[in-house]
Amino acid sequence: MVPGDNARVRVFRKRKSYLEAELLELNEASPNRIEAKCEHFAHCGGCKWQNFEYSKLVELKDRHVRTGFQKLAHWEPEVYEDIIPAATHYRYRNKLEFTFSNRRWLSPEEIESGEDFEHRNAVGFHVAGMFDKVIDVHKCLLQGDEENAIRNGLRDFALEHKLSFYDIRENNGVMRNLIIRNNSSRDLLVIMVFGSENQKDIDQVMNYLKDSFEIHSLNYIVNLKQNDSVSDQEVIYFSGETHLIEDLLGMKFRIQPKSFFQTNQEQTSKLYQVGLDYADFKEDDILYDLYCGTGTIGLTAAKKVKKLIGVEYVEDAVEDAAENAKLNGVTNAEFYAGDLKDILNEEFVEKHGKPSVIMIDPPRAGMHKDVVEQVRLIGADRIVYISCNPSTQARDIELLKNDYNFLKSRAVDMFPQTSHIENVVLLKKK
Repeated sequence: MVPGDNARVRVFRKRKSYLEAELLELNEASPNRIEAKCEHFAHCGGCKWQNFEYSKLVELKDRHVRTGFQKLAHWEPEVYEDIIPAATHYRYRNKLEFTFSNRRWLSPEEIESGEDFEHRNAVGFHVAGMFDKVIDVHKCLLQGDEENAIRNGLRDFALEHKLSFYDIRENNGVMRNLIIRNNSSRDLLVIMVFGSENQKDIDQVMNYLKDSFEIHSLNYIVNLKQNDSVSDQEVIYFSGETHLIEDLLGMKFRIQPKSFFQTNQEQTSKLYQVGLDYADFKEDDILYDLYCGTGTIGLTAAKKVKKLIGVEYVEDAVEDAAENAKLNGVTNAEFYAGDLKDILNEEFVEKHGKPSVIMIDPPRAGMHKDVVEQVRLIGADRIVYISCNPSTQARDIELLKNDYNFLKSRAVDMFPQTSHIENVVLLKKK
């Protein structure tokens, strides 16, 4: 359902602040309801707002950000700047991960047909709320034709050669996950994740990919764990280059198989530009880039400041940040690996200098309260906080309200057709 629909529903779960219900009959459609473009829309776990007029969805997201500051931070900016909508609504993602499964989700129509399906193998996305059921995706509108061809080709190849699809309950199967990354030049980086160590099967699949598609960087991982996370798994290079290069705000960044990089490159430029404008850098500024990742936002600012200090808890990302500094001829940047709540202390500040600007871009969980307190004690003149979760952003900045003025806030839509939104705020020392 979308806002404005009049419908008959069946409530199947009661939560503390909302109800979950199943649509039984749509009595009157909202004037803002539109036809979804994706053939998998009704059941796929992603892009759940394709059937809602985009301009209205943008308004809804902007209101969500403002409500968070009102209800969670009890503090609002002097100025709410207009949300920046996405210019591109489809084929905007530079990274997607697909799951192979021997438990293909059957639609109600398929179940009612009584047909005996030859196999239940699938590669695609999980059904919303079902960890063990996967929709067999034939065309995903979030990436281009080549990415779709790779996924569909792999499915057909695996079926033809009788390669087993992963069984999540039994934790076995050759074909487990497929990760496809791209850059703005349309170079492709592919990681095939196997659930088996059988080298004959692995080589068979990898050679098929190498011979059948134009892949800039081809890699694989063997993951025998119960969960799908590969952050702790070794990436094995197979062919092509070891990484991609992406251009962002006049800088070049190396993207390795496990590197974090914002998934919407077009909107990332706009998001970071808002952050850079808010920071209003001076040539004698010392900038601390907290949760710096591979150094993207800090390095775009490095040539405008006296010194850049980046801190990130993922060691591989810190190594990438140092390489990205070299790649761009940046000589005034230093990057450190460690947990911010441990590393960001008085001794660290004494060694590297008190920052005049702190830029913060944490994970969805936001900042640890000890990190917020240390940021408050440091007392930088300006804080620019970029967040993919306005709720935790509001929670965090509330702890700074006695020491800072809340000057500006601006939302940037990085994920059209979804409920997710990025937001940038500017705090100024009182």
